[in-house]
Amino acid sequence: MSIVLPFGKRQAATPVDWNALYADHIGRIFNFFRYRVGDEAMAEDLTAVTFEKACAKRKQFRSDKDA
Repeated sequence: MSIVLPFGKRQAATPVDWNALYADHIGRIFNFFRYRVGDEAMAEDLTAVTFEKACAKRKQFRSDKDA
């Protein structure tokens, strides 16, 4: 699913430091899944899948902070 804004031009993809992104968000994402599913092993799997999908879509990422 993509979000299309009704104004402005779409910006080009922004390079991302994936190591920093992972380090900044791994804890919160894992804790979210652990809280939601109540199982640590499942939370680890879901966290891994989340980062795999984000990495696979990395070329489509665009930062709105520069808009």
